[in-house]
Amino acid sequence: MSLISALVNQTISYIYSVATNRYGDATETTIYSDVPCRFVKSATKTVNEKGEEVLSSAQVWLLPTYTSINTNCHVKIGNRTYRILTIEEQYDLDGILDHMKVFLT
Repeated sequence: MSLISALVNQTISYIYSVATNRYGDATETTIYSDVPCRFVKSATKTVNEKGEEVLSSAQVWLLPTYTSINTNCHVKIGNRTYRILTIEEQYDLDGILDHMKVFLT
């Protein structure tokens, strides 16, 4: 049982990846839908994959079952779409993945 299980009381409509074909057209592929989460709207500095300091406008906390997401994904919550900036994995005292903090813009 995750430490944040009681806090996960909101829902992401869907999480999808975006790929570009050889003609430059974007293709969306839904990875997960109706994802339980904790949505937190807050400005936070974080470091992206390139080592650059970036500003996140929101966070979602996800249970460890959603590990297929990455920074090429987008998150749809209500009528708003966010891009994933970075993902921070949180582990419990036994070293087991407890939840993920996903920083959005």
